[in-house]
Amino acid sequence: MSVSLLDKTRKLSKLLKDNNSDRASFDDLSKALSELIMSDVYFIGKSGVVLSKSSGYTKGSLLKFLENIEKSTSDISDKLLEITSTKENIEPKALGLEGNAAKAYGIISPVEMGKQRLGTLLVFRHLDPYDIEDIVITEYVATIIGIDLFHSIKEDEKDTLRRKQIVKSALNSLSITEQEAAKVLFSELPMEGGMIITSKLAEKYGITRSLIINCLSKLESAGIVETRSAGAKGTQIKIINNLIFSEVLRENVDI
Repeated sequence: MSVSLLDKTRKLSKLLKDNNSDRASFDDLSKALSELIMSDVYFIGKSGVVLSKSSGYTKGSLLKFLENIEKSTSDISDKLLEITSTKENIEPKALGLEGNAAKAYGIISPVEMGKQRLGTLLVFRHLDPYDIEDIVITEYVATIIGIDLFHSIKEDEKDTLRRKQIVKSALNSLSITEQEAAKVLFSELPMEGGMIITSKLAEKYGITRSLIINCLSKLESAGIVETRSAGAKGTQIKIINNLIFSEVLRENVDI
């Protein structure tokens, strides 16, 4: 390993150590890579959305082309996903750009982890082709992003499972009639919550007001909703765990 490459990897390692969060910042990684290899850097998610970028090294039609990637054109996204291993010194025309950007070079590095394609790291610069150190650093950053994104996805999946279990436990604590009241309640409420008048809701569906109040009380104790009385205007309900909607209404039972 050359001294130059060692210095670059140490700079990236320091960036990760100095990070106050338990997750790496994609923006910070993009900026660091951009400065280390003097390139415009775009991290593009699997869906084609640009999740982070750092620019300043390209101009003219190449810059416009890269900026247009942010519009997530399906043909570009499809071309990137077709690339399954790092391609270095690729010409812009390979991604559909013709004209005066011919003297530009790029690296396309797939971001993968756990056999999942998570996105693509795309870098470009004018005039100077990339050497082996540039390619190694780009792949190094792609690996860091892949590990972090994979862990984030797994954490989100665990959080969703935990919130779903809380909802199921809370619903199991309701009586059969309170469960019917829950169906009434959440068929009327928008996803973000809103104002209800329990007496009118009870009259509309032919149930007792106390059932709705008891249902809300138990769900609030479980941390699924928050309620606040607005007097004659009704009760303001804030949804804390929006998985309640899918669990309450998933059976699609007529009320």
